[in-house]
Amino acid sequence: RFVNLSSVTVRVLPNRTKLFDLAPGASRIFSLPPGDQGTLTYQIAAIVDGKVFPLADSAEGYARSNRINIVAYNSDGEDRRQPVKIVSFFERPPQPAKKKE
Repeated sequence: RFVNLSSVTVRVLPNRTKLFDLAPGASRIFSLPPGDQGTLTYQIAAIVDGKVFPLADSAEGYARSNRINIVAYNSDGEDRRQPVKIVSFFERPPQPAKKKE
C-alpha cells in the first residue's frame, strides 16, 4: 500500500510497471503478482511547483503473510533538503476469527 500524507503530489513506479500519481491524502493498494520473488521495488518522486524531486529508489523484501506500507510525509524544519520523506513498515493482515468450541 502506498500512502501520501504529504501536502504535494507524489509519483510512484512500483516493480517497474505502471507509473501513477498520488494526490495529497490519497492511498493506493498495489497487489503483487502471484509467484513474485518476495521483493517489491519502487521509485518515488515528489512534484513541487512543477519540479520533480526524487525521494526513493528502493527495494523491500517481504513475506506473503505481511503487508508493506510505504508512506510519504512532509519534512520538518525550515532548512530541509527534501520537501517530502518516505518511511516503510510491515503489518500483519487481520487473521480470521477462530470459532469457539
